Formats: sequence, C-alpha cells, structure tokens
Amino acid sequence: MGAHAIVTFQFNEVVTGFDAADIVLTSGNGTLSDLAVGADGKTWTATFTPTANTEVANNTVRVDLAGVRNAAGVAGVGSASSANYVVDTVRPMLRSLVIDDRLLAAHEETTVTITFSQAIDTSSFTLDDLEIIDSLTQRNQSINGLRGTLSNLRTTDGGTTWKLTLRSPSADNMPDNCIAIKLRDISDAAGNTVGGGNVPGDPAGTYIANDQAYANDSSPPQVNGIAVSSHNLRSNGTLTITVTFNEPVTGFGLDDIYSSAGASGGTMSGLNSTDGGKIWSITLSAPTFRTSVTWAKLSVVMGAAHGIRDLAGNMSREGGFHGGYYNVDTRDLVISPTATITLADNRLMAGETTTVTIVFNDRVNGFTADDVILTNANGTLGPLTANADGKTWTATFTPTANVHSASNTIGVNLFGVTDAVNPADTIGSGQASSASYSVSTVRPGVTIALDSTSLTMRQTTTVRFAFSEEVMGFSAQDVVLSDARGTLGPLTADAYGKTWTATFTPTANTANASNTVRVNLAGVSNAAGNTGEGTASSADYAIDTTAMRPTATIRWPTPTSGSTKPPPSPLSSTAK
Repeated sequence: MGAHAIVTFQFNEVVTGFDAADIVLTSGNGTLSDLAVGADGKTWTATFTPTANTEVANNTVRVDLAGVRNAAGVAGVGSASSANYVVDTVRPMLRSLVIDDRLLAAHEETTVTITFSQAIDTSSFTLDDLEIIDSLTQRNQSINGLRGTLSNLRTTDGGTTWKLTLRSPSADNMPDNCIAIKLRDISDAAGNTVGGGNVPGDPAGTYIANDQAYANDSSPPQVNGIAVSSHNLRSNGTLTITVTFNEPVTGFGLDDIYSSAGASGGTMSGLNSTDGGKIWSITLSAPTFRTSVTWAKLSVVMGAAHGIRDLAGNMSREGGFHGGYYNVDTRDLVISPTATITLADNRLMAGETTTVTIVFNDRVNGFTADDVILTNANGTLGPLTANADGKTWTATFTPTANVHSASNTIGVNLFGVTDAVNPADTIGSGQASSASYSVSTVRPGVTIALDSTSLTMRQTTTVRFAFSEEVMGFSAQDVVLSDARGTLGPLTADAYGKTWTATFTPTANTANASNTVRVNLAGVSNAAGNTGEGTASSADYAIDTTAMRPTATIRWPTPTSGSTKPPPSPLSSTAK
C-alpha cells in the first residue's frame, strides 16, 4: 500500500504517435502518470500507482499498437501486454485485543489475544511493538515492570491471531493499565502496514486498548469493622450483624464468623451482600434454650484455611478481626420439649441393624421406651442409652424379617416428656417422627420341581427352579447334586429372571426311590440386595436305570418208563 512502480514501454524502433491514450489499464488495477519518452525515441517510462484497497494476483498493462507508427508511417497491429503482476494494497486491520483476566493479583498471569484482519509478516511483529501504559494519561509507565510485564508472543494460525502472557508485578496497586501496540512497525507480507490506530496526528497509527484496561491489585483484603444492630439479644429475638471489608471479597461464609459465647451466643443465618461483596449482613437469632451471656464478642477469622479473597484473587492474611459486642438473656424462655429422630441408615435389608438417635431441644425428664412409637416402624428397638447432656438418647433398631415396605417411621410421644429446667410449665405435646426409611428384609426363596418323578434307563427330565422374585447371581455352582444321582445340563433363564430350567440325566445302573436336587441360596440375591438363606430342596423322585439282562431255562424231554439213560445230547457226535 502506498507503493509506486516505474513501467517501461520498449519499442523495437523509433515510433511516433504513442501517448497515454494508447495504454489500456482495464486489467491493470491502477493508474499511470508522467509518461515520458527517452532520448532514443524507442523507450517510454511512466509511474504506476496501484488502486487502493485492492488485492488481485493477475494484472496487466497493455498497449494498443494501432495508434503507433514507425518512421515509414506504418501503424502497429494488435496489442502488446506486460507479464502478470500482483496488486496488494489491502491494509491489515487490528480487529481486537482481549485480556482474559482484567483484575490481577500479585504475580498473577493471564493471556492476551490480539487478532488482525489478515495474516501479518511474523518477522514484523515482536514484543518491542508492545508496551504497557497508563490508560488515562497514555504515558508509558511500565519501566521496571511497574505495571506488569509481557512475554511469550506467538501466533496460533500463521499470523492472524496472536497470544502473549501478561504478568502483574509483585507489589503496587495500579488500577488503570492497558496494552498499546505500535502499528507503524507491523505489516503484512506485501509490506502494507497495519491500520486501525486511534492516536490523532499519527497516520501510521498506534492502537491503545482503552476498552481493555486492567488493574493490578497486590493488597490482601481486610475487615474494616463489625457492627451489631442491637447490643441486647432477648428470647425469640434477632439482631443484624454487619461485616465491612475494605474491598469486595469472595469466599466469605458463616463458618468464618464466630461468637465468643459459642452456642449460647445464638445462631447465624442469612449471609448476604448487596454491593458485590464489600458489606455483608448476617441475622443472629437468640438461642432456643435458657442462657445468659454478658458482652459476647464477634470475630471474623481469615487466612488460607478460610478462603476469603478479593476479586483479584489475593488471599486474606492469617489472623482475625474482633468487634460487635452484645449481651444474651433468654432466661425467661418457656421451652416445650421437641425431638428430632434420625436413623444412621435409612435403607435396611435382611440381617442389618442401625442406630436410632433421639435428640431433644433441651434437657428433659420422664423419657422412657414407653414413649417410643413403633406402630409404623416394622422393627424393634433395643434398650435406650442416655447421653450425659440429658438431651440425647440412642438405641439399636432391628427391622422385622420378611418385610418389604418403602415407608416406615419411628415416633416419640411427647406428652410424657417434660423440660428438665422447669417441668411444671413445659410438658411436651403431640408427637415427633423420624423421616421415612425403607425396610426390605425379604430373602429370595426357590421351588424345585422335576417334570417326571420316576426316571428309568435312557430317560431324562426337565428340572425347574422357580424363585419367589427376580434374582441375581444364580448359577450351576449353586445347585447341589450330592443326593441327585444324576447330572444337570446348562441352566436357561426366562426373560423375567425368576425361573431357570435345565435337563436332568439320571446316573446309569442306579435304583433309588429317594433322590433330591437342592439349591444353596447363599449365592443368590434379590433386587434389594438381600441374599438367600440355607438351602431349598426338590421333592423326592425315583430312579431305576438298572438293565434287565436276558436269561433262559433249558429242560430235557421226560425219560421213558424204565429207561435210566438221558436222551443223547444234541451236541454229541452220536446224535442223529
């Protein structure tokens, strides 16, 4: 872009009549000026200026020879054309400069992406063409890395898209920083310099990313104050705690603020910030038991273990901030006993037990096993064991065998329970109930039947194993044939996973009226995970596979009267 070229028209002899009208630029993508003839009368030169914002690979300058004559007055014929030349006057433009993270903590790194409208010459763009400046004064203050450092400039697609690393300094808070690009030194392969500058009086342009300003923040956040809306917390009352930081923070939670009175200081809830994280409010509710505390102290504890950071990512320093003193007095509180009932396991199977924990809201009197309601429990409860706090009891729950129920509960009748502090005024009422739990203690069983119960030689029969429900894990290894007197072919299951069949072949040369096929149920389980128990056996069946061998009886003719000799043998040589 902005380049010019000298075009030379060389004739084979001295000519006349040649002027700009004879030059054809329809495929030239440019203009000619200053056409001049040389001293030999055969050579002309002119200055060619390419058309702006044009990128065409094949261009020519032609001469119409009909308007040119030699010394004899003979006109030329046709036209002459230059070789093809390239016109590239499209200036690459800077499209964008994007900083991934625009709020950087000390020593934090982020990626900067610079995008041009087309590929630029990779040798023309280096880190020397970039600098960090003050986005307000547009002065370079990046000396010694005061505002940060730039490194690892690279292209990801041959010159259109570039990335580099921006690293913040170790100290100093710099709120107004941006990256400036010296566009005058950057060009494409054709030599066109990059456009898009926004500095007045600089035609080559220096683009400053004012819309991508970033800030360096190396200071950790700290608490400026803790305040309470009231210094007295009464029965059933609340007060508001306000925690103010010196800047917006993240990671601040209810577990980061403590009362020196512990549980007697009340319960905190409703953590909230309406200004992006600088000022936080918390609701403190009075304890639900009788207590009196003088000048409880609130503290916010910080450090790596608590995760409080500013928006730049700087971690709060180890330590705490104290303030917000208040008194607690709930001695006039009338407490009616309530109970929370929980099971350690809410999905019980055959052979399992679980621990039931009953926790009252205060120390109570009069609680016994008679107050536990098991009408919808599908199980039994072992002896109750009281905790030293006078509020907590535990017992072992054993589910009923052969039960399948998805909805079960354990309850407590509160009418027989009184508050231990003032039993005359605080008798319990109603019932407390656990959350629903499931009981599935049904173990799988099986019925074994043979289609034929009297088997003879060369006879087989089908054995059917019909389980009480869909089962898993059943295989030939679970079949016991020690009293079967025969063998079993491959097992075949039906589509429902409840019935299996196999062909039974009795043992040869066996006769026994009492035979059985058994199944070891320990290797079989149902969908609830309950395994079978013991063994199941078929009814007796008879086997007689002994062979009946052929026999013969030979009798001689009865001797005639008076003869004492037997008839001659048919095998003797004298028999005729």
